[in-house]
Parts: sequence; C-alpha cells; structure tokens
Amino acid sequence: MKKKALEYNDPWKQFKMKVLSQIDYFEVDECDHEFFDEAQYFLEEEFFEKGTEIIATGEPCSSILFVVHGELELRIYDEDGNSTVLDTLQQGDTIGQYSVLANEGFMFTATANTNVRLLTLDSSFFNEQ
Repeated sequence: MKKKALEYNDPWKQFKMKVLSQIDYFEVDECDHEFFDEAQYFLEEEFFEKGTEIIATGEPCSSILFVVHGELELRIYDEDGNSTVLDTLQQGDTIGQYSVLANEGFMFTATANTNVRLLTLDSSFFNEQ
C-alpha cells in the first residue's frame, strides 16, 4: 500500500512536496522522496481575505507558512504605533522556517494585501519526526 501511495503523483501532491523542498534544512540530498511524500500530508490549507491580519507581532510561531497565492505585507511597529513595511511576500515565499524550531515569537505583523491562500506546517510535525 505504501509503495502505491509513493507512486501516486497528482499535481497538488507534487506541488506540496515542492513547497516543502524549499526549506533549507530539508535538504534534498538528505531527505528522500519518501520523507517529502509523508510530510506533505501534514500541510494544512488556509484562506484569508484581503485586509486580514494573519500574524500579530509577538505571536508565537507555531507553524511554517507557505504563500501559495496572493500577497502579504510584513510590517513592524515602533512604540508610537508608526509602522514600517519590511517586505511584501508573494507566491513561493515562506514565513517562520527558523522561528518555528526556536519557538520564537514573530517580530512583525503580516496582513493580506489580497485574498491569500497559504499552506501551513504545524510545529507538531517536528515532534513526530
């Protein structure tokens, strides 16, 4: 049964495996196809409407977020409430790949500039490996 699951190649499964391969510490040389095939089942799909705050400053990083569609704006705020745009993320960008391992809080706020579709990999994945 496992062999058949590994051989099954639908486009969405392949896309999720490709997304996971972007993580630096999931190096392709060290992680085989079976690892990515298993890991892709842990990815959850989430949708956010334009204007939604997805991440708040100080919020614990409990997942890696992969931008599948749309645009996110990352901002930092000073003590007076003034904001500065750090970056604008689009399809293929990732948030939290190191913070999730260190159990750190986010140092920025992420807001959806457009409708956004994300894949998330919860930190519980790392506890099961």
